[in-house]
Amino acid sequence: MDSLHLICPHCGLKMEVFLKGKPSSMMVFVCARCKEPLMRYEGEVFELDREEFGMLRKKLAPVIAELLNESNQILSLESQAETSAVARVENTCEKNSEINLTEEFLADLMKELEKNQDVADFIDKM
Repeated sequence: MDSLHLICPHCGLKMEVFLKGKPSSMMVFVCARCKEPLMRYEGEVFELDREEFGMLRKKLAPVIAELLNESNQILSLESQAETSAVARVENTCEKNSEINLTEEFLADLMKELEKNQDVADFIDKM
């Protein structure tokens, strides 16, 4: 995870921002201390006019909403795949738990194991 070190030109607050993915050429954010709208462009941090910041937010809102929607769809698909995998494992466990482990069954398994040269052969025959 990459990080950026930023200093607010308005109040001097030193910030460290952790990024998921690679840094964008332009980033717009708000100072954590003074709430001044800031823009990072080509490695430099600038104060933004509040009206300009408001216009950027309006323009970017649909784009951000679409990105969040795509992200939620991907997470939903991943969740469905995980749920399906868990269900398959549970079904397998239920089928395997139906085997009646009597003394006779275990004795037969031990005889079969002794007949084979190694465990892999025994498992293959199962």
